[in-house]
Amino acid sequence: MSQDQPARAANVEGPEPSVGVSTVPVWLIVAMGALVFWGSAYLDGHAGGFSREVFEPFTSQAEIASLQPYDPERAFLAKGEFVFNQTCKACHQDNGLGKPGQYPPLAGSDWLLAPSPARIGRIVLRGLGGSIRVEGANGTYTGNGAMTPWADVYDDEHLAAVLSYVRTQWGNNAPKIKPEDIKAIRAATASHSAPFTPDELMQIPLQPPK
Repeated sequence: MSQDQPARAANVEGPEPSVGVSTVPVWLIVAMGALVFWGSAYLDGHAGGFSREVFEPFTSQAEIASLQPYDPERAFLAKGEFVFNQTCKACHQDNGLGKPGQYPPLAGSDWLLAPSPARIGRIVLRGLGGSIRVEGANGTYTGNGAMTPWADVYDDEHLAAVLSYVRTQWGNNAPKIKPEDIKAIRAATASHSAPFTPDELMQIPLQPPK
């Protein structure tokens, strides 16, 4: 045997063995994927959105709400809360105190809590421009700002609801405003294309609605 024969023999013995390395069977990967999919589907249908207020057999807060006795008053104010959060909160703030020198307060506002919606209804429908003085929960506000008109955005129901909502928040305690009140004001101000000024509004008597 020549001297290079042992070397050639070593070369044909195969690769060096490895430690701790093995392939995962394809069927196991498929089974794990199916299990994860099933678990996600189960939780989606039975976990109630992981809400601490939802338990089996219910699967969501919406399902629970649908089974509650219908309360038209609560639904009306909930509609107002939605409008406030969508439209009003950015300026008047979630505490109703507004921003000094920029946006007047709603909390304790003498304009908002007046016995009649004659003025505040005109403000939300047609807008407001000019310097205004407001007595609120955080003192006297004086500012020269602008209120966007919402007559073309919200119907009578939504505007009455949002005014009723803010008249019951942050310590406010005033009667709700009816959609019929807003409808009457809308009709009476149909030809008023420009925002109202505070001076114009002060000429409107504040008699409680009949």
